[in-house]
Amino acid sequence: MARTTVIEAEFGKSGPAMATNGTRRSARLAARQHGVITRSQLVGCGRSEGSIRNDLESGRLTVARPGVYLLAGSSPSWRQAVSVACTWGGEGTYASHLTAARLWALAGFHDNEVHISTTRNLRTGGGVTVHLVRKWSSCDVARAGGFPVTSSVRTLMDVAATCPVDRIEIALDDALRRGIVTLRRLSWRLDEVGARGRAGAAPLRRLLIARAEGCAPAHSPLETRFARLLRAAGLPPPHRQFEIYDGDCFVARVDFAYPEHGLVIELDGYGYHSGRVEWEKDLMRRNHIESAGYRVLHITARRMNEDPEGVVALVRSLMDPRLPF
Repeated sequence: MARTTVIEAEFGKSGPAMATNGTRRSARLAARQHGVITRSQLVGCGRSEGSIRNDLESGRLTVARPGVYLLAGSSPSWRQAVSVACTWGGEGTYASHLTAARLWALAGFHDNEVHISTTRNLRTGGGVTVHLVRKWSSCDVARAGGFPVTSSVRTLMDVAATCPVDRIEIALDDALRRGIVTLRRLSWRLDEVGARGRAGAAPLRRLLIARAEGCAPAHSPLETRFARLLRAAGLPPPHRQFEIYDGDCFVARVDFAYPEHGLVIELDGYGYHSGRVEWEKDLMRRNHIESAGYRVLHITARRMNEDPEGVVALVRSLMDPRLPF
């Protein structure tokens, strides 16, 4: 049975006959809001104050926040909690910080916390962290996952104020790769607010400086970690997503390359080979890269985790010492 039908069946028990049109409308609206509905929405659907009171007394409605209700038959979830918080906040309220990062599906953000930012004078409590803002700029708000949410740019700026820089770097590369932010847009917004001493602006700006315009973003958190490891060791930044040609013939696109050193670096996750056919294709690809004049270094996620210093030493040993770093 569909979720809307389940809620209608439970919510429509206010009389012996079939659910009224008002009940059906309110049940469908609540289903779109993860089982959440407000008193004003109930009234707007044609529900009387008496029927609302009856449903509260019978348990078909429960109070989640002042003026915000949950329908019997709806499943508790993180999204329902976000819906309650945003609905309670009302106009001028947006999911933000860790909550917005998860709604934007930023890599590495799977937190179950609920954060909202609002222009209203609300207090943190009941599992909801409230951040007060004076006013919103239109560029700072959007919708994601069906919720009012801070824009992807604003979200990165907010989490940069409280999260470790390595976590922010992974999220930034993920957002750049997916095209939900651009370096230009993020730099512009940082210039707008950074001068006012906004927390998190400085480390985020340093990450942007490390990514020249036109530089390909990392394709995975592992690539972001590898680039950061080389940078911390004082090695020059390699070319990302480097395309190799043999004459006019395209050979391959590789994770990283130092073309001046004739060195290609490929990062291999835990599920690197999915079968014999893929394994043979990878070997043939490597042969073509080497035929084009490159040495190929494979680095696994496990090696990165267990021996980062050894990884750096290996990369350094394969670079031509006659060339300046």
